[in-house]
Amino acid sequence: MSSPSNDVAAGSDAVDSTVVSDLVFALLLFAMASTTFIVGEGWGSKAWFFPTIIATGMYVCGVLLGIHALLLRRRAAAASGPIDRSGASPPWGRVLDAAWFIGVFFAYVALLPITGYILTTSLFYLTVFVALGLGGSSWGRRVVLSVLGAALATAALVLLFEYGFGVPLPGS
Repeated sequence: MSSPSNDVAAGSDAVDSTVVSDLVFALLLFAMASTTFIVGEGWGSKAWFFPTIIATGMYVCGVLLGIHALLLRRRAAAASGPIDRSGASPPWGRVLDAAWFIGVFFAYVALLPITGYILTTSLFYLTVFVALGLGGSSWGRRVVLSVLGAALATAALVLLFEYGFGVPLPGS
């Protein structure tokens, strides 16, 4: 049977982990939105409107997520009183996962003008789908479904932007 102080520590670990994950993801949203503004076409160009709307949405979501995480932490601290941190492990795994995704995103942005939209986007989706485990635990099935998912997602985006919005994509 667990003691009440261990239950408080376990609950605070869950809150700490959620808060750290939310704050890291909020920073990820800020980084992606900033990259969109920095690399984007700029004010007044034909392709300016849609990326600006998306980047603004990412900024707003990042702010809201950060506020939510801080309020969650504050409520948890007020409800639990003193926190016993003996045996608590930091959520570094989630921080490293977020850092990996940020790195993949920045690699995508850096390679986009060099290799073109179709190849870069396909590789980006393939990498993310394999990392997220699309297709289950079987490595062969995971790779096959990730390749199919990457091809379908890339094709859908090309059709949407090239033919739906009339926005030319880099290198396509």
